[in-house]
Amino acid sequence: MTLADAIGKILDKNERPMSISDLVDIGMYFEQLEVDEVTENDIIECVKENNDQFEIRNGFVSIVGQKYSEEDLSEIIERLRGEFGSEGYDLFIIMLFYFRYNATKEALELKGDSFNYLQRLLNLLKLPNNDLPAHELLEPFEMIFRDYFGKYPKDFADTEPIFEIHKFEVVGDNNLPFKFYNLLSNYDWSLSAVDIKTFDNFLGRIFENLVHRPGHNERYTPNKLSRFVGKLIDNGNYEWVSDLHTSYAELPAQFIKNNSGQSSISIAQTNPRILVLSALRLILLGIDEIKLLDHAFETVDNKYDLLLMNPPWGKLNKSFWKDKPDWKYLENVKSLEELFLLSGLGGLKEDGEAFIIIPNKHLFNGSGLLKNLAKKNNIKSIIYLPKSAFLPYASIETSILVLSKSDDKTPPLFINGRDISNKSLQDALDNILSLYKSKKEERGISRYVTWEEIEQNKFKFGPQTFFNPKVYSESYQRSQDEEILKLSEVSNRLKLPRKEVDGSYPLMNMSNLTDDPADFVLDISKRSTKSEYNSKLMVLDQDAVLIGKVGNNLKPSLFKYEGNPIYIGKNVIVLEPNKDVDPEYLISELNSEFVRNQITKLPKGSTIPNIRIRDLMDVYVRVPSLRKQASLFRDWIKKVAKSRVAEIENISSRLKLVEKDFLSGFKHDFMQILGNVSSGINNISNYIQSLNEKDVISLEEPVAPQFPGEEVKPEETIKGTLDRVQYNVQSAIDFLEVEMDRIVSGVDKSKFQEVELFQFLKDWKQGVNIDDTYSVRIEKSENWPSKGITVSLVPALFKTVLRNLLDNAIKHGFTEDKSDYEFVLTVGLIEESEGFFARLLIANNGKPFPDGYTFEDYLTARTSAGKNRGTGLGGAQIKRIVEELDGIFREPENPMPEEMWPVQFEILMPMIEE
Repeated sequence: MTLADAIGKILDKNERPMSISDLVDIGMYFEQLEVDEVTENDIIECVKENNDQFEIRNGFVSIVGQKYSEEDLSEIIERLRGEFGSEGYDLFIIMLFYFRYNATKEALELKGDSFNYLQRLLNLLKLPNNDLPAHELLEPFEMIFRDYFGKYPKDFADTEPIFEIHKFEVVGDNNLPFKFYNLLSNYDWSLSAVDIKTFDNFLGRIFENLVHRPGHNERYTPNKLSRFVGKLIDNGNYEWVSDLHTSYAELPAQFIKNNSGQSSISIAQTNPRILVLSALRLILLGIDEIKLLDHAFETVDNKYDLLLMNPPWGKLNKSFWKDKPDWKYLENVKSLEELFLLSGLGGLKEDGEAFIIIPNKHLFNGSGLLKNLAKKNNIKSIIYLPKSAFLPYASIETSILVLSKSDDKTPPLFINGRDISNKSLQDALDNILSLYKSKKEERGISRYVTWEEIEQNKFKFGPQTFFNPKVYSESYQRSQDEEILKLSEVSNRLKLPRKEVDGSYPLMNMSNLTDDPADFVLDISKRSTKSEYNSKLMVLDQDAVLIGKVGNNLKPSLFKYEGNPIYIGKNVIVLEPNKDVDPEYLISELNSEFVRNQITKLPKGSTIPNIRIRDLMDVYVRVPSLRKQASLFRDWIKKVAKSRVAEIENISSRLKLVEKDFLSGFKHDFMQILGNVSSGINNISNYIQSLNEKDVISLEEPVAPQFPGEEVKPEETIKGTLDRVQYNVQSAIDFLEVEMDRIVSGVDKSKFQEVELFQFLKDWKQGVNIDDTYSVRIEKSENWPSKGITVSLVPALFKTVLRNLLDNAIKHGFTEDKSDYEFVLTVGLIEESEGFFARLLIANNGKPFPDGYTFEDYLTARTSAGKNRGTGLGGAQIKRIVEELDGIFREPENPMPEEMWPVQFEILMPMIEE
């Protein structure tokens, strides 16, 4: 192994540049070399000889082209958090600046020679004409240096470069400068090792951590959001770019990294410390000309081409203007965001652009400024940001205003980022960026809004004005036979006469509306008419739909007038559906997720979450045909009922342990009885078999006496009878085992078997006791496939279904003294929307169901078909077992002639295709 091989292995393992001294200290692989020791000079010479493989940059050795990644630099942030807590961030940033500046000043052509102390920085910055006092900018940093070193930056001699402050005495016990120096000196800060974008992204993360340290209350635009804003801006030639409320230059920095042009930057901030740190950041991005403003209302010589701003938010009161006599012309402005907007747009060139982050509440109130911007066609786009844009630091909803002073009358593009469904904020921002760049319309998410529509909405720009949440989103596709209309378009809000509340009628407040959708019809029969309400309220004396207007649950309820009026409370709205809308369907639609998603996004009061009636009436509902409405309502109420059943089942599940113990004991005892019976039958069978072998009897003889010449059927012989008895006992054992396990633990998937259905039915018939009053017939339908039909089922359970259906026919249908009753099973194929199914049509020609007794009654447990021997359990048990076998039990869709076959059922089982 050569020295070059050893250096290469170390650098590969470390995955980053390393200082020469670290390479010597680590010495990994050097012991394999035939030398006593490796010195720093040996490494330098080796790198020179292998300059196609290695390079030395800023005292660090690296593989040619090797750079630090953001993940590499993340280790520094983790150490800042873990070791240093909230201490020393300002000192750390200053030291980081000196390290980076010293390593990049030649490559970036930065001004200054040794750049020994901070005041040199201020000499490089272009200050406005009224010059900021240098001492105000320096004071925070001078205090830092004095606290740590006992002297100010200007006291360091030129021979004592400030970026080597570790060499100087520290005041007191605080050794942060040494720790920071040791941490930073382990990295190569040259451009070759850390490119401009990587370094600034790293610095942005430092600032983002800084602003959330104790003692800091500055508002910082999160890095994900500021990067998004930077990417929105088209690559172009912007001579001057301004940020009038900078927090560590995050918006200008992202613009610089995404724009290939050369721009000068002006930044404003009342806090001199933030202002200078922002300037440091811009210098390291290679910006030559920077203007520093100590507030957003400075008069500047040159207007700017691009305004980027995340202004402060909040109300202004009269005290704000006391120490600002020069700003009196602005004192009619009511909010900070509008104040900064006015000032910012005043300095924008006639063809300039602005990207401004603003709280959504400012868009709701139809401000005069936004109205003027709209009338001049200056609004180019509004991007409603996802709710999580400022999380976890603030939950306020915000938008980005894209403005331009050009008189282009193209309608603005509005993008509804609030309803873009993504797993992460970054994915949502990427989707918004794609829509903005492509200028595409996407239903429910982005659309061009005409200036006429903006004016019709009284220049109120709240997102719900132009986007009803989820109406046209990917999560819902409107069908062709329905409309999507506002609630105000499908119902009238009733304005009823008011009367003094005198106890004549029950009072219906929102709290009295239904909490359970299943009980949506109000029952006022048990409501008291007593009330202590001392005011006038509306009196309702007609059918109506009632909804509440507080919170996210409207509690839709149906009032059916039966001669007794009711008082209506103030938090209840009374609706009269139009003739094209069924009231019951409207109840189901108002309970739907489609409507609930809209309600949750409506603005509400902060103390009491009241919804404005106008907003509520603008909610969209889906309106199909009246016939379809009735069907949808039935489906909805069934779903509600099933959910109630599920709740009951949850309650009953608490009894499972008791039930399991009881049934397990029952199964054990009864299996012993059946086992003894089976054993006895086997003994008898063996004995009769031995008699047959000795020719004492013949197994082919009939069990019962026969008339002379009468043909003996196989099932009537001794052998047939013994086989049937053994089959039935084994079937009982199989059923008990499977059914008990199913009740206790559900259907065991391992019990499923693949069977050819026709053969399975034939085998089942062999075990059935059939008397002279009826016959069992198994047939193939016309579409029977030549290879048969294979299904998967639990044999014992499916036999129980067939036995149950036959027993029902015998007990309820075959009741007269006749001998031509038939129980027919017809097997075939049927195609459903989910694919092909095996179809088993079960019919009998016995008595029909009594009048008024339906198939639904048959499926309802404990509902018997009149006076008969039935328990009322058959249909419910059949349906349960068939569904547990992944099948369907229903009325036949294409039955046989009902006058011949009055009782018919249909079982569908998924077919296994070979």
